[in-house]
Amino acid sequence: MARIESGKEFNKDENHEKLKKRMDNMDVTQYTLRIPVNLYKQVKIKMANDGKKLRGILLEMLEEYIKK
Repeated sequence: MARIESGKEFNKDENHEKLKKRMDNMDVTQYTLRIPVNLYKQVKIKMANDGKKLRGILLEMLEEYIKK
């Protein structure tokens, strides 16, 4: 870890991981999806119980769709 003149700590490895993650996310396409409120509430509850995120669920479903 290096100390910058401002007195803040700088972790090179942590910063490298953040930049790497950002670079992976740069090659994506955004899509606006309109979901009925009652369906979204049900999905949100199930995601909270399972500890998952909507993005992960949708990506899994899209990959499964492609495989068919």
